[in-house]
Amino acid sequence: MDLKDKVIFVAGGAGNVGSYLIKEFLNLNAIVLTSTRSREKYEKLKNFVGSKDNLKIFNLDITDKSINYKVIEYIDKTYKRLDGVIVAVGSWFEGKKILDLEEEFLLNVFNQRFITHFVIAKLFLNYMIKQGKGVYLSLAGYHAEDPLENYGHISISGASQLMLTKILSKELKDFKDISLNTILMPGLNTKIKGEILAKFIVNFLILNLNNPLIKGQIIKLSEYI
Repeated sequence: MDLKDKVIFVAGGAGNVGSYLIKEFLNLNAIVLTSTRSREKYEKLKNFVGSKDNLKIFNLDITDKSINYKVIEYIDKTYKRLDGVIVAVGSWFEGKKILDLEEEFLLNVFNQRFITHFVIAKLFLNYMIKQGKGVYLSLAGYHAEDPLENYGHISISGASQLMLTKILSKELKDFKDISLNTILMPGLNTKIKGEILAKFIVNFLILNLNNPLIKGQIIKLSEYI
């Protein structure tokens, strides 16, 4: 599969899963964009994927509404299209029982996890609505459906992300060429290689690029690999 001229944004592209996704898309000749605030992560990503003319890294926080619109402006001015977005973001927090949580801690969890997904979805889906097409794919942990002991705050915020996918899919039902889904990632102890994860996720996105019929689905990756 050759993705030449296809424009893909990977949110969280400097992370563990995101870096493999970027490498896979670059190998398929896609135009790949991502962002990071960290110079260290920027250099690590560049070293991992190598020097590529079809990779653009923005030095900014994609959730910062005061500047993230510049990404959309760049995409629209430079390419006049956005074919796909994969969101591979999500901070981790220390384990605590629900009844031991303070409100401030829980609010921070939701801000770093659910609100991050909300802001990114709003940014890119509004552009996809404008162009009338696009594939939007978010990644969530298996704990969004399977409660994780002593990490209920992570599970609850993950569950809210899944509901966001379902609600947005219903709200966008009239846009037949916009596909919105979430893939549930397996636990870290499964030891599935990053390359294998990336290939499945990228192939799923490609499937929807060609025929965006899969919408509003929560795909359990563990059932396929």
